[in-house]
Amino acid sequence: MFLGTIEPVVRNFLAAHAEIFRGKVVAVGCSGNFTSERVLWEATGGNVRLFSNDVSLYSCLIGAHLAGEPFDLAVVEDEYRWLERAFAPGGWRRIASFLVFYRMLEFERRNNAYRVRMWNHHFKEFDNLVAATEERLNSVLLEIEGFFAGDVLDFFQEMERRHGEDVIYTSYMPFFKGGYERLYRRVGEIFQWRAPVYPLLDDDRRVEVANWGADRKHITLLNFPLPGQEPAMFGHTQRNVHVFMYSNVLEKTALYRRAHPDAGVRFELMGDENWPVLAGGQVKVIPISPVHIQPYKAYYLARNIDFSMGIYGFGISLAGKVIGFLEFSFAQNGNASDWYLFSDFAVGQLFHKRQSKLIALLALCEDVRRKLEISSLRRRPHVTTTVWTNKPVSMKYRGVFELVKRDQERGMLNYRQEWTGLTAQQTYELWMTKYARG
Repeated sequence: MFLGTIEPVVRNFLAAHAEIFRGKVVAVGCSGNFTSERVLWEATGGNVRLFSNDVSLYSCLIGAHLAGEPFDLAVVEDEYRWLERAFAPGGWRRIASFLVFYRMLEFERRNNAYRVRMWNHHFKEFDNLVAATEERLNSVLLEIEGFFAGDVLDFFQEMERRHGEDVIYTSYMPFFKGGYERLYRRVGEIFQWRAPVYPLLDDDRRVEVANWGADRKHITLLNFPLPGQEPAMFGHTQRNVHVFMYSNVLEKTALYRRAHPDAGVRFELMGDENWPVLAGGQVKVIPISPVHIQPYKAYYLARNIDFSMGIYGFGISLAGKVIGFLEFSFAQNGNASDWYLFSDFAVGQLFHKRQSKLIALLALCEDVRRKLEISSLRRRPHVTTTVWTNKPVSMKYRGVFELVKRDQERGMLNYRQEWTGLTAQQTYELWMTKYARG
């Protein structure tokens, strides 16, 4: 219905603190599609005084309507004069027409058969699409007392002049500089409206806004940490972005990890009661579905690691108990002819301080290579992987993979290696000789 949204983890966290906002004045900076306003309105049963702010045509059009304020909008490109008829009724009908047309603009270039077909479909069905969108918009239950088109800090300072210390300032600033400008550039060429003038929200400006709010009642959402400040909420989102919420009014704290598939399959892991006799231990590498690995990644990987899922998975057993997992996918970019080691990690009771190196070694064994080739019908002579660290080397991969690139600015190490040609059992025996006794 509306375009874009704040993350589900943020919506859930706000709703959990509904009582803090009940009956209060709340200034929402960078309202976007008014998600936080809708969450607070619903969670408090409408017992909250909301004032909103943004700079895009899309948000300003909706904000003016919700606040009952006039909004002048004119079509200036002759090719789209037909929109004037669609906009004429005003209200939700004008907003619905704008939303449908905005989606239609994705196909404006009509430089291939698909875009031509989609453009013609939207043009032919425009009135029906608008009617359906308007029907959904009519179900929106939200009232705001005012809307400020302009810079978020200007908006906050104006709210402070009008309402004093009674305001809770919330800001959901864009996560990339110039985001609105790129997103709505074409829309700005087609329509004429009283566009606000404002400074770009780069990282320095966002920190400035956050620091201003920190001296007042505030909730500030960022995609980077503020030095010296503890967030009230830290979350991994569906778009693989880390979000940090800072506040001095929220009573609870939270850590959200991105939800991952879980088929409910569990394996018998190595435990205290069944440590193996290392010499003569039998090692096997068994293909399994990657979806069965995800619950173990969520449990065993560090909390600051946000992960997705590979294409091929393997479980590693020693003496009949699972001690680790491997995931592979196809490498991208410069090493596109390689296999990419998506994840390799130990599980269960760690029976040796270098158990992780055994898992890394087994990622290069003949059993894995052969099973990957049979599954994919492809031969790939190398395996690459990436380590995110500020250290000069990864001790886990040192001596197993070759370090081929170090990016100190990004904190990234790239490793690459050929298959060893050793079976899983031979690899285990090599590990026993070279690492287990050290």
